[in-house]
Amino acid sequence: LSFLAHFQNLRLLRFSGYSKSNPEETLTTLKSLSSLETIIIYRYPEMYDGDNAIDASSLRSHLSLTPKVLENLHPLKSFQVSHMTSRIPSYHITVPMINALRPHAESLRSLQIQSDFAVDGDVLMALLDFIASTKLRRLRLRLRIPARFEKLETHKYLPETLWPRDVMLSGDLHLNPHVPLPVDVLDFGVNDQLPFTT
Repeated sequence: LSFLAHFQNLRLLRFSGYSKSNPEETLTTLKSLSSLETIIIYRYPEMYDGDNAIDASSLRSHLSLTPKVLENLHPLKSFQVSHMTSRIPSYHITVPMINALRPHAESLRSLQIQSDFAVDGDVLMALLDFIASTKLRRLRLRLRIPARFEKLETHKYLPETLWPRDVMLSGDLHLNPHVPLPVDVLDFGVNDQLPFTT
């Protein structure tokens, strides 16, 4: 990622979160970008793996955006993770990664987290607790979560700074009749039917 240091006006970076740069090199490069305010982590659907020569089994060894890197970046205004596979867990939707967002709580104005791989309860609660500490104006969550959270009152975690016209809870939690799910997993959405821009 060292070539990015030549783009000192770069404001938005969208990549997989994996590279040949180690985390220390990644942090040095990204911290040199004083205008960087948006990071989007995108994991392509697994049907693309062959076309993009992605060896999913070796991705972990090339993880360059780690919690330490995220925690020490200049304050971000927007952060997104889109994990488009149900077969492999995301190393960017974890409790340590969510905790690494806390230094950005004051500056963050938009957050989007979506995953086709079901997250566990610890991740869900860490994410909701973080959201409650922010001044977000835009929020989109699309997750598959444990069914035991069916009665969770998610509205109490939403900051008052969210634009009222954008706030839409899908009945808090709902079963999606179009997607077959294991009996112990629910679809969870906040603002998941609305256009999302940073």
